[in-house]
Parts: sequence; C-alpha cells; structure tokens
Amino acid sequence: IRSFTTLSEKMTPQELVDFLNDFFKRMTGPITQNKGFVDKFIGDAVMALFSIPEDPNSGDALNSVRAAIGMQEQVTSFNKDNDRTDDNLLRVGVGIHSGPVIIGTVGSEERMESTVTGDTVNLAARLEGLTKFYRSKMLISQTTHDLIQPESNIEFRELDLVQVKGKDEPVTIFEVCNSDPEPIREQKLGSRENFAEALKDFRSQKWTAAITKFKNCLKQCPED
Repeated sequence: IRSFTTLSEKMTPQELVDFLNDFFKRMTGPITQNKGFVDKFIGDAVMALFSIPEDPNSGDALNSVRAAIGMQEQVTSFNKDNDRTDDNLLRVGVGIHSGPVIIGTVGSEERMESTVTGDTVNLAARLEGLTKFYRSKMLISQTTHDLIQPESNIEFRELDLVQVKGKDEPVTIFEVCNSDPEPIREQKLGSRENFAEALKDFRSQKWTAAITKFKNCLKQCPED
C-alpha cells in the first residue's frame, strides 16, 4: 500500500485493523482464483506464490500477472466502496518475478513458520519497491515476461534496465498496462513503439534523439 504510514496515522487502532482485514480479504480473492496461495502478510503487504507442479512455468507466470490485474481491480472497487477520491485514493504496487525458491520451516522452538526465501523472492520485493519510483501499478521481470505467451492479452511495455540492490547483473523490467485507467492505458499503448525507440537511443547514448522521442511520448500521455 502506498503511503501506508500516513494512512494509518489517521486511524484508530480498531479502524486500522478493520481497514487491513477488508483490504487483505479483497486481495486474496484474485490470488486464489488464479491458482496462487498467500504465503504471508507482512504489515500492509501480501506475499503470494504461484507454483502448480503439473502446470508449466508459463502457466504460473500468467496466473501471477492475472492475479495482480485482479488485485488492482479490487483496489479500484475498494476506493469506490469507501468513497475515496483524488489525494485520498488507495494505491497499491505489485512486483512479480519467476524463478526457483527455497521453501522451508524456520524459527525457534518457541515459534516456527513455513516460508519461502531466496534470490527470486528478493527480486520480486525489489520490483514492488520500484513501482513507487516509476509510478507504475505493476512491474515484472524479463523472466516472467518471457514466459508469457503473446496471445495472453497481457499488455506490456519495456520500461528500463535497472541495477537492483543485491544483484550484480542489471535486470530488464516491464510494465503491465492492463490496470491503468482509460485513457492512460490507450495512450501508453499508442506510444509504445516510440517509447521503445527512445529507450534504444538512450542506451546508444543518442541523447538528443532519445529526449525528443520521450517528450513525444509525454505529449501523448501527460500523466505517464
């Protein structure tokens, strides 16, 4: 949840508990409907896994993105049901990465819990954090992107190449545009080719050409 600390400061303890219970109930629906399961709640965050042994990895990747789209739809519904508008809107960022994880029971004799850990988990968390920087609802790694078939109706655009904390190799990140409100979604998709060319120029250090193309993209979608 974006700006959760600011939100929580305005609530009584009981209001905060009720708020989180309502929020988590809405978030878990799309996860279970898309064959995922919630590993844990961490403060205001949900950590979910998508791994069905008999299904291919491409199915798990697609399920995770569809769940994230459903979660954003639930956020929109939450705002509508609670008359939240403008600066009071609830906003949520989602990060998705695909890869192997370690599942095990950790803790002490007094308290144990099953959890997942590993580089895949860390990168997904980093991507979620980057949604704040890019002001994006949903970021996925190239690994997840490459697993999803073109006919899946998921609308992507390559966003950047980033050096995330704890990783030596840069990671290509993609934005999922399905959850963006109209007409922002259409504007982003309309300028997608121009945006890709601008990225290419930027990486080739053709600064003037890159700036010109990025400005053209911004004219098409001022809120991008």
